[in-house]
Amino acid sequence: MVRSERALRFLLRATGVAVALRLPFVFLPRRLVAAHIEWHGFGPFPDSPAMDYLLRSISALYVLSGLFCWLVSFDTRRYRSLVLYLGWSSVAFGLLLPAVDLATHSVPAWALAACGLAAAIGVAVLALDARANPARQAGGAPAWSVPPGRSPSGWARAAALVLRLAGTVLLVAAVPLFAPRGVLADWHARLGFGHYPDADLFHFFVRCFSVSVLLTAAFLWILSFGVRRQAPIVLFLGVGAAVYGGFVTVVDWGLPLPWWWKGFEGPAVVAFGLLVLVLAMGIRHARRKSLGPAP
Repeated sequence: MVRSERALRFLLRATGVAVALRLPFVFLPRRLVAAHIEWHGFGPFPDSPAMDYLLRSISALYVLSGLFCWLVSFDTRRYRSLVLYLGWSSVAFGLLLPAVDLATHSVPAWALAACGLAAAIGVAVLALDARANPARQAGGAPAWSVPPGRSPSGWARAAALVLRLAGTVLLVAAVPLFAPRGVLADWHARLGFGHYPDADLFHFFVRCFSVSVLLTAAFLWILSFGVRRQAPIVLFLGVGAAVYGGFVTVVDWGLPLPWWWKGFEGPAVVAFGLLVLVLAMGIRHARRKSLGPAP
């Protein structure tokens, strides 16, 4: 293993640990979360169930992202397309959030500096990947390509279709969240979520959630092009989505949110996770029946 590859693995694992430190915010009582946010200079914590939902949901996504970084780090060659995704998504996240804050001015300077650190980590991941995989620069086959003579199984094709459909749904759902604040406030009330908090911090979290959903949609699409090669990641996605959906269901029913949202969001994510889990097991079974393991 070359030095740059070892450095890439270390960077991914260190980033995963740092990102997963958001775990306490998934479970902490509201008053402690509010005190923490206000102490760090974010201003008053909006008194809104939607704010509680956004904070806990984003924190749970952070934890899953940290676990994902660790899983990818164990085989950066096999999961090269996902390593590239992690690098570019970190750059995008680090640049988009300061751009969002230009309209809200709700984030202290130190937090914007942390966004710059995220972008720098993304650049470092891309640079280390380029050094560890010089063949990619010479025009080699992409990491998600299917080896000659090995066509995808029906399970793999079904999994790719499901991932692309889910990615498209997330993309369509996230784009409206970038609408002007007045439009968001109107739809917030129409859909039964009540009053849209007139707080810059809440609006910033809405934008953060939107960016996270967009990046998740991109991840699903990228993963769909290599479901056989990256079957363990597909399995992780199924388990992670099912757990996340169960968590969101508990959070939703503990908050005064619209009944249709409580009965739809969490169960839909759980159903998606279980479906992906079944497809991942089918892919593994098909691979065992093939002539040999996928490279």
